[in-house]
Parts: sequence; C-alpha cells; structure tokens
Amino acid sequence: MIQAVIFDMDGLMFDTERLWDTLWEPACQALSLAMPANLEEFLAGGRGLAGTKLNEHIQKYFPQIDPQVIVEKVW
Repeated sequence: MIQAVIFDMDGLMFDTERLWDTLWEPACQALSLAMPANLEEFLAGGRGLAGTKLNEHIQKYFPQIDPQVIVEKVW
C-alpha cells in the first residue's frame, strides 16, 4: 500500500530545468517562431515561473503570439 508520494517541484531530485530548457527550441520550430536573440537570458529568466508570471515573461520575447500557445506546445 502506498503511504506517501513525493513531488519534486524544485529540481532537487531531478534536473528539470535542463529538460525544460531543451523543450523551447522544438516548440518554437513547430510554431514557426525564431528563438530569442539572447537565449540564455530568456531561459534563465523563465526558470521557476508558472501561470501569469511565465506568460508575462514569454510575452516580452514573443509579443506576436499568445504566450499560452507557446506554453502548451512546450508541455
């Protein structure tokens, strides 16, 4: 019987930031979007964000598209 479940939400057990970073390029390609010129700034600034904060961050770099469309493609 399962007595507990661990949710690793901060990358402590798994390096999820590196995985998250690798998903942006294929998502942008699928949406015919160019990657941001300052890629490291974009990636670093978005790590750990979610919801409205993540959408606001994405909007700065991709003003031509609804940021939620990009997030859904990354997911």
